[in-house]
This record gives sequence, C-alpha cells and structure tokens, in this order.
Amino acid sequence: MVREVVYFSRWVLAVLAIVVSHHVVAGTQDKGTLEIIRQLNYYVAMAFSWPFTYLLMWWIHFCIKRLDVAVPWQVYWQRRLVLQLLLCVGLVILVDLLVVRLYFWAFDNDFSASGYMRTELLIILWMVLFMNSGYTAWFFSRNYFHGLRVNRHLKENLDRIVLSQGASPIRIDARLGNKLLQVSLDEVACFERHENIGHVHLKTGKVYVVEMTMPALLEMLEGKGFFQINRSVLISLSVVYGFEKFGRAQGIVLLVEGVGLEVSLVVSRSRMNAFREALANFGNSI
Repeated sequence: MVREVVYFSRWVLAVLAIVVSHHVVAGTQDKGTLEIIRQLNYYVAMAFSWPFTYLLMWWIHFCIKRLDVAVPWQVYWQRRLVLQLLLCVGLVILVDLLVVRLYFWAFDNDFSASGYMRTELLIILWMVLFMNSGYTAWFFSRNYFHGLRVNRHLKENLDRIVLSQGASPIRIDARLGNKLLQVSLDEVACFERHENIGHVHLKTGKVYVVEMTMPALLEMLEGKGFFQINRSVLISLSVVYGFEKFGRAQGIVLLVEGVGLEVSLVVSRSRMNAFREALANFGNSI
C-alpha cells in the first residue's frame, strides 16, 4: 500500500521561491546584497521573477502529488521516471526559457547577450533538480518507515494468532558457515555458550552458530519454556524427561527419547531447586 506523502506547504514554496528568485536576479551581479536591494530595478525584477518561480515550483509540487497517486514508484517505476522527467524537469525548463525570452522581447532586450543561459538558467535547473530529487527521496523515506510500522503491526497480530494456537512465533537467527537461516523456537533443544561462541542445538541433532549472548537469550525466552541449567547451557524443557541426582545437590538432565545433545547436562547446585520448580510447572502447563 502506497502512503500519501505530505510535501512542502505553499508557504514553504513561497519562501523558497523568494530565495531562488533573489539568486536569479542578484546572483550574477558584482555588487553587495545590501547595495542591490536598495535599487528599484531589483524590486521590479523580483516582482516578475518571484511569482514566476513560485508557479514553476508549484507545478512540480502539483505534478509529483498527482503522479504519486496515478503512477506510484513502487508499481510503475519506469513509467514514473519518464513522466517525472518530462513533466517536472523538461517541461519546467522549456516553459522557463519561453517566458524569459518573452520577457526580454517585451522590454526590447537582447536575450542572447544577457548570459541567461550560462548563469540564471543554471540556478533554475538546480532548483528543479533539488525539488525532484528531494521529493522523491522524501516519498521513499516516508513509505519505507511507514512500511516498517505496518509490518511490525502485522507481525504482532500474527504472533498473537500463532500464540493463541499454541505455537511459538519466535525465530532465531542462525548460520552455518556463510549460510544464514532462521530457526523456529519449537525446533530448538538447547542453546550453548562456550568460549564466547554460541550454538543452537536442534531436536533433529543439527547445530548452528548464534551470536546472541546468554543474557540476551534469557531475556528473549523468559516464560517460553527454557531454563538455564548451568553457566553454558539453556535448555528447552520440552526435551527434558526428568533428572537424576548427581553429587551434592546437583542433577543430570534426562532427555526424551530421540533427542541427543553433546553438551553439559549437569544442573548446577545453585539452580537445582529452581529447575525442579520450572520442570514441575512446565509439566503441569502441558
């Protein structure tokens, strides 16, 4: 969906037209600005240049607004590019040249000797290119961030639907060499962090690299059926069958049939009571 974009208001266009007109009228003179604006000729020229420049800018503004609706960039970018170059660049420059020629003819001045093509026209050209590129960049930036918000909202709604059906919407970014992929939380048997390298072990036995730290994983997976049994292993309670007592107030995790993990399954002494409680609560929630 293409979002309607708000561009410059007419008051901003009017101010910009004054700036551009001033440079067209006074930009090529050797005199200082204060001296120029004291001359009557300056205001006579501005009385013609400013309304005309404003109309050119308004035309660009008007055409781009209409093209956004009729020929949006996301759908017809080639046609849009051609039309915008014709209507908002070529036509504007052509009209500017015709009107300025008529102005010089009306006041019986030599257009060729004026140097308009070498100086003032370049200012108009820069104005035209600035508006076209600025409006285009603004259009894409507004639609891009709007798209991010829409996608985030859709994802939240989808997550709520998935959760209501008893599945997990969370997916973990993982990699195997140069291969990047996403792993569903339902596929995960455990996370392991060893010597600053993280791995995710799947229930199928596959192992991938993950770059998330243990604290980040704990925060993300809170209330999702995972428990950190020791410093290096965060295990999914869905693969835990039970535990055996080991040593002094420690335990060894027993895995469900078909799941094998080559990680430390020892539950540390300080976590044993919390592990018992988490396992009991998880079993009652199934």
